[in-house]
Amino acid sequence: MVKRFLYRLRSAKLRAIVLIAIETGATAGEICRLTWKDVNLQNKTITIRGVKGHKTYTYPISDELVALLSQLPK
Repeated sequence: MVKRFLYRLRSAKLRAIVLIAIETGATAGEICRLTWKDVNLQNKTITIRGVKGHKTYTYPISDELVALLSQLPK
């Protein structure tokens, strides 16, 4: 069901944003603050900085999200 929803989204950028939210549990504000420095495609991780308590969290991401992110301009 999630895959059907994702592929109905026309924009690769929007699909990536939704998938980041699903995979990491990040809030909209945390996702908006992400930069390419926070994304490591080789290690398949995303780092969310400065969340509650100023902690930094690193999350593994799926091959599907890596493929989506690699399509986006940096």
